[in-house]
Amino acid sequence: MSLAYCAKEQKPCVRWAQKYFKDCLCNLRDEFSFSFGLVSLVCWGVAEIPQIITNFRTKSSHGVSLAFLLTWVAGDIFNLVGCLLEPATLPTQYYTALLYTISTVVLVLQGLYYDHVYRWCKCKKTKVNQKDDDDQTPLKPEVS
Repeated sequence: MSLAYCAKEQKPCVRWAQKYFKDCLCNLRDEFSFSFGLVSLVCWGVAEIPQIITNFRTKSSHGVSLAFLLTWVAGDIFNLVGCLLEPATLPTQYYTALLYTISTVVLVLQGLYYDHVYRWCKCKKTKVNQKDDDDQTPLKPEVS
């Protein structure tokens, strides 16, 4: 593991963390803290994936409140904007906020699509097929 020099701590730190995340990892505590943060990011990043897959497979977001998701995405957006406005925001904080916002927006879009657009299209298609079946049925049964 190569080292870089952290100006803030005025001592050597982990080079890749400094380069990619602009974070000084100068001691074991910093390394554990950063590692736990990355594990947390990955866990939260994949937490919504099972719901997204379930919605896709069932073509429904039944059981997930749209009001809940809209409130959640509003909080994510405020968090993301706060990260963008604060110059001291670490890249890991920004990436976390961006990941949360994207995954929650996907859930909101699925909810809107499957519970409104898809249902409406499916209902419309069913009515058209039913009308076609009615058109093919003779009005007067054939007598033999």
